[in-house]
Amino acid sequence: MKKILAIIGLAAASAMAISASRLGPVSTYGELKANGGKLSGSCPDYSNKAVQVKGMSLFWSSGADSSTVFYTEKAVNAMVRQMNIEVIRFAMGVTQEKFQDQGRGYLSSEQGKTLQKGYLKNVVNAAIDNDIYVIIDWHIESANGNTSEAVEFFEYAAQEYGSYNNVIFEVWNEPTGASMSTVASHANSVIAAIRKYSDNLVLVGSPEWSSHPEQCAQAGIQIARRISHVRSTSTRQRTRRVTAATMIVPLRPFLPEFRYLPPNGARSALTVTAPRTRAQARHGLIG
Repeated sequence: MKKILAIIGLAAASAMAISASRLGPVSTYGELKANGGKLSGSCPDYSNKAVQVKGMSLFWSSGADSSTVFYTEKAVNAMVRQMNIEVIRFAMGVTQEKFQDQGRGYLSSEQGKTLQKGYLKNVVNAAIDNDIYVIIDWHIESANGNTSEAVEFFEYAAQEYGSYNNVIFEVWNEPTGASMSTVASHANSVIAAIRKYSDNLVLVGSPEWSSHPEQCAQAGIQIARRISHVRSTSTRQRTRRVTAATMIVPLRPFLPEFRYLPPNGARSALTVTAPRTRAQARHGLIG
């Protein structure tokens, strides 16, 4: 009987709502929404104003210990306290792509799936506790988005965390090698699963390391916000031109990734100029 009561108590504790222990951007802005040509909040003071949030994108959650050590509540707490981040990106490694993940990827093994759900809980709970936003990112950089598995995962994530204003969903990090029509089909399937439990903001990538946000506008994707990645001299000028062009379309890009490394993942840092377009400056540089 004691064992049964203990199990029931554990289940009840895990189902309890998480609350913030400090006042942060989520309490200030509320749930973030795509609002025509800008990103706005759900709180009355920001319901029709452009909102900017800045923060950090974590490295692949299926990477080496040097990257996974950051997938803890302690690490998120430190980034909030020392770096004043307002948003953090949970970059969930899904499959073995760029490196041997030793079974840590979400689809690499059953142990990997359990591990990733644990990391997800750590990061999301810490984000809620610190009253910051968290992007749940299906981190794949290939032409195969593993749509059926993505639908299953995001339905789980939306049911578990989609009621919190903190949460933002990113359905395919960098669909490199995939056409925009393939991305749209994937996105619509995943968004339908998310919408069963949550109306929170959804981010959708585009071909060539998410460097073509202009293609999302005509792709027939359900209400979502497209993304653009800025990362090196090889994409810098093209991204400036594309982002500038998309400013005339009613849905401007959200930038969940900005870094001084080449798109091929090489470790040598590059000298680049910080983003200058109004859209880049306004809608948050993460990473």
